[in-house]
Amino acid sequence: MDLAAFTALFEWLQNHPAWATAIIFLLAFGEGLVVAGVVVPGATLLFLAGALVGSGYLDLWPSLTAAFAGAFLGDSVSFWLGRHFGDRLRGYWPLSRFPGALAKGESFFYAHGGKSIFLGRFVGPVRGIIPAVAGMLAMPGRRFMVVNLVSALAWAPAYLLPGVVFGASLGLAASVTTRLIAVIVLALLIGWAGVWTLRNLIAPPLHRFGALWAWRTRRWGRGHPAAARALYAPRQALRALGHEVGRYWWVAVVLLGLLAFRQFLLGGPTLPDEALLGLIQARLEVETRALFVLPALLLDPVAWVPAWLVGVGWTAFKGRWRVALVLLLAVPGAAGVAALLGVVTGSFGQVPLYRGAPLTRFPSPSVAAFATMTLAAGVFATAGYGRMRRPMLILALALLALVAMAAVVVGRVWLLDAVAGVLVGTVAAGLVVFARSGSMVRSPEQVLPGLLAAVLAVAVVIKGVAVYPEARAGFVEESHWPALSVQEWLEVDPFHPLGRELRWFDGGRRVVDVQWLVHREPMAERLAAGGWVETDRRLEGVLRWLQAEPELEAMLPPPRWHRGRLPALIRVLPLDGDGRRLVLRMWPAPMDIVDHPGGVWLVSLEHEQVRPGWPLVRISSRRARPGEVGVVVGTMLGSEDIRIMVPGQPIRILPDEAVKGTSKQRSGAGVQSTEWPSPGFSYAPSLLAPAR
Repeated sequence: MDLAAFTALFEWLQNHPAWATAIIFLLAFGEGLVVAGVVVPGATLLFLAGALVGSGYLDLWPSLTAAFAGAFLGDSVSFWLGRHFGDRLRGYWPLSRFPGALAKGESFFYAHGGKSIFLGRFVGPVRGIIPAVAGMLAMPGRRFMVVNLVSALAWAPAYLLPGVVFGASLGLAASVTTRLIAVIVLALLIGWAGVWTLRNLIAPPLHRFGALWAWRTRRWGRGHPAAARALYAPRQALRALGHEVGRYWWVAVVLLGLLAFRQFLLGGPTLPDEALLGLIQARLEVETRALFVLPALLLDPVAWVPAWLVGVGWTAFKGRWRVALVLLLAVPGAAGVAALLGVVTGSFGQVPLYRGAPLTRFPSPSVAAFATMTLAAGVFATAGYGRMRRPMLILALALLALVAMAAVVVGRVWLLDAVAGVLVGTVAAGLVVFARSGSMVRSPEQVLPGLLAAVLAVAVVIKGVAVYPEARAGFVEESHWPALSVQEWLEVDPFHPLGRELRWFDGGRRVVDVQWLVHREPMAERLAAGGWVETDRRLEGVLRWLQAEPELEAMLPPPRWHRGRLPALIRVLPLDGDGRRLVLRMWPAPMDIVDHPGGVWLVSLEHEQVRPGWPLVRISSRRARPGEVGVVVGTMLGSEDIRIMVPGQPIRILPDEAVKGTSKQRSGAGVQSTEWPSPGFSYAPSLLAPAR
C-alpha cells in the first residue's frame, strides 16, 4: 500500500468522524479487556490515533472522550469477568495460552493492592489482566470503580497526547515534549496529593469529631430529654460524619457553602454557564431542544405538588408522623432557603441577560423543591433500608437529572443555579433521613414510590396535552434570532433589549469595540491586506503555549466568549520583536439583517504581551486604547464604507449603500451624514468620520 492509499484512508476518517471515534473507543476497550488486551497492541494504535489528531484529521475532544470511555468500560468488563468466572477464567482462551500473564498480574496485585488498578494501566504486560485478577480476588466493586474512573481519566491523555504532539509537527514536538510531560506529571501529583490529603488528613479527624460530639450530645440528652428532642436533627447530622452515605450529605453542605460564597463575591452567571448554553444552542437544532420542554415543565409547582402531598399523606397514614411533618416542611423550606440564598448573594435577577437566557436564580428554588420531593419522598422516606433502596435511588436520580438537564437545555435555569438547587434539595432531603432514623417503624415502604410515579406520570400527561404545545411553540419562536433592518440595528442603544448582546462579551466583563456590517469574504481580504495573520486554531496552536520562544503569529490567544461562543474568526498582528501583538476576535451578531445581504460582526481588540515562562508562557492583556482601535478601524474601512462613532456605543462600520433614506454629501471617497432617517435617533455629526 503506497502513501496515496494512506492519505485516502486518513481523509476518509476525517470525513467520517463517527467511525473514527468508534474505532478509538474499540481500541481502548480492547486494550483493557482481559481477552483482547493480551493480543491487541492497543497502546501503539492509540499513539497513531493521536498522531492523526495532531495532523488535523481527527478532533481532540471526541477522541479523548472515546479513549476514556473505552478504557473505563474495558476494565469494568474485565473486572466483571473475573468476579463472575473466578478461577475458571484461567482455563479460557487466551489466558490458557498465556498462563504467565495471569501469574504476573496476580503478583502485581498482591504487591500493590488497590493501587495496582491505577498503576497497571501503564504497565503493558498486565494492563488487561489486573482488573480480572481484582474481580477474582473479590475486590469491593465500589472501590474498583472509583480507581478505574480516575485511572481512565489519566490514561486516555497519557497515550493520546504524545501522538498528538508527534503528529502536530516534529519540530514542535521536540520543543514542547519535555514541558508537556512535566505538566502531565505535575497534574497527576497534585491530584494524588489531594486524594491522599482528603483520605488521610481530613476524613479521619472529621469522623472522630462527629462521633465524639454525637456521643456527648447523647449522654447530655439523657439528663435533658426535652432539649435532646429539640436537638435531634443536629445530633444525627454529626453522626452522619461516621458513615459513608452521611458524609455525602456533608459534602453537599460544604459544596453549597463554597458555591454561595463564590456567587456572593463574583455574581452570575458564570462563564461555564454561558459556555454550556451557547454550546447547546450551537450544536442542537431548535426542534431537538424543543423536545426537552416537556420534562422541564415538571419544575412547575402544579406538576409536582400533588405528588408531594401524596407522599406526606401516605407517610402519615402509615403512622410515621415525624417523617410526614419533616417532609411537609422540607419541600417548601428548600424553596425558601434557595430564594433566601439568592437574595443574600445578590443572584435573584429580574431581567434576563439576553434573549433566550434564563433569569439568574441561585440556587434555583424550583429545582431545589423538586429535588427535595424526589429524593426525600421517593427514596429516603420510603425504601431507605430495604432491598429496593438502590433501584429507587437510581430512578430518582435519573428523573432529577433529566428534569434539571432539560431546564438547562431550554434556557429555564443556568447550570450553576441548577446544581446549587440540587445541593439544597440534597441537604433538605437529608433531614427526612434524620427523622426516619428515629422512627420506631423502619420496614421498607414499597408502595409509596409507585404512588409518586403514578402521580407524576399523570402530571406529565396533563402537561403534555394542555401546556406543552403552546410552551413548545413559544420556545421555538424565542430560539430564533431576531430579524432587524439596518435602521433598526443602528437604533439599538444600551437600553434596547438587544443592547447588552451587541455591546458586551465574556459575560459582561469586556466590551465590544466594533460592530461591522460586512460579508465574510471581503472582511477576511481586508484584514489580510492590513497585515493581520490567522492563528492556528488546531491543537498545534495550543501546544505553542509550551514553547520556550513561541511564535506570535501561530500561538492561539487565550479564549474569549460571547454568549458562550468562541470567536468565529481570530487574527493577530505582531507589533515588534518584544512579544507584543494585537489580537482581533470576531463573532457573528445574534441577529439577522433583513435588508442587506451581509451580516453584523462583533469585534473585540486586545493588546497582548507574551513573555517566556515555565512550563507555560506568560500572557498579560489589556483592552486596546482608543488610538489603537482607530488605527485598526482604518484598516477595516473600504472606499464605500462609513464609520459611525457615538459616545457609549461601539464603533459601527457599514457600507454606504446600506444607509437608505439619508441625505448625503459626498466628498472624495468618504461620506458625511447630515440627517438620519429615524426621528428618534440622534448622533454627533462631528463624530461621523469619513472613510480613509
